[in-house]
Amino acid sequence: MNRPLFLRSLAPLGAALALLTGCSQATPLTVTAASFKFMPAALEVHAGQAVALTLRNTDTLEHDFQVDHFPAKMTASQMKHMHQAAGMAPMDSAGGMDVVHVHTLPGQSDSITFTPTTPGTYTVYCTVPGHKEAGMTATLVVR
Repeated sequence: MNRPLFLRSLAPLGAALALLTGCSQATPLTVTAASFKFMPAALEVHAGQAVALTLRNTDTLEHDFQVDHFPAKMTASQMKHMHQAAGMAPMDSAGGMDVVHVHTLPGQSDSITFTPTTPGTYTVYCTVPGHKEAGMTATLVVR
């Protein structure tokens, strides 16, 4: 194929960028918190695939999204964010955690990126006192 010189010279740059940034993107997952519910209430992700979770709080109350005993990996910057927001335990030397937590104030959104490592079915809940008891739970399935 006979492409102009400037296009041929950009090809190596594109290949280098793909190597530096990784070929796969995080799967976007948006969860809405309102009226003591998570919507959707059933979530599905894949082990080994990064997930970019956004918690959208459309309520007049604060809410959060927490999954305990959830094997996942996060970057150091994501962990720092989680530590500041919720005082979570530190990750292990390989970037592993056993909890995912995102907190939002009324009318706001927040995001976190994590990679689930182990297939299974996990319970999501809001840690704000009384919210879990009011039914603010969801199911997260890792395939």
